[in-house]
Amino acid sequence: MTVFSSPWWLDAVAPGAWTVVESEVPGARGRMALRKHQRRGLRVMGHPPLTPYLDPELAIESDKTESRLHKETLLVADLVDRLPPHDLCVLRFSPAVHHVLPWRWKGFYTTVTQTFIIDLDAQDADAIDASMGVGARRKLRTSRKDHIFDPDVPAGELARLTEVTMRSKGRSTGYTPETLTRAADAAVARGSGAVVGVRRRSGRLMGAALVVWDERSAYYVAGGRDPDAAAAPGYQLLRGAIDLARHHAPTFDFEGSSDPGVAQFFRGMGGRPALTVGVGRLTGRLRHLERIRGSASARVVFGG
Repeated sequence: MTVFSSPWWLDAVAPGAWTVVESEVPGARGRMALRKHQRRGLRVMGHPPLTPYLDPELAIESDKTESRLHKETLLVADLVDRLPPHDLCVLRFSPAVHHVLPWRWKGFYTTVTQTFIIDLDAQDADAIDASMGVGARRKLRTSRKDHIFDPDVPAGELARLTEVTMRSKGRSTGYTPETLTRAADAAVARGSGAVVGVRRRSGRLMGAALVVWDERSAYYVAGGRDPDAAAAPGYQLLRGAIDLARHHAPTFDFEGSSDPGVAQFFRGMGGRPALTVGVGRLTGRLRHLERIRGSASARVVFGG
């Protein structure tokens, strides 16, 4: 089970607003967690806030590729048929999910986006540093002269900086400070995450981030920085988060960004590109809006 499908995570980010669909076919069983809510009178199913991926959790009894794919096709088809009634369903899967044709055969469209990943179990700390861009390494050295990495920042401080950062961009976070605080506190309490930060040597917090992990990967979930902070501490923040994640997961997933500046930042940290697939379906009253394609478009129209 991924961290984002865990009941404790869903209770934190979508209390009372999530459901689980389960299925079993010969030689295979599966489950899928989803958020369900009303948006402008429409029945919407998809991701809770702060939840970049919602993979179907499949247990398939077979060592043969053809047999596994056959059972997966049957299992996904049955899971889809068991979804609660909805007008819109939009999901995004992690890079671990490759077989999406069963979703298309059940009437879902597919989209492709990109994240950046660092392979932690194949590199030591020196190799990770060497994989960073020249400019990123220079900014990291600059930041370390005047700042220190803090592996244990209060969740409320992260929520404050995240709000400040998004306001400065004229945008909304898409979640409340209370939601972020609940998610961070829940992850830390279960040993499945940390709120990390970078402070000036005087003690002032200049940036913070929430990182969570499971046996598959660690994930950068949310972050923010002080309005007076330069760019350099951001490199120290993520580099410290990556070092921490090395003790818990084999990879570090930056969770991507369509913003060119953020994507360049992640690339400079040494991340390699990895594709992620999204699926979506319009039903009932929304069939006349079939021209809408992609989770990004759906979020613009219907919200997250």
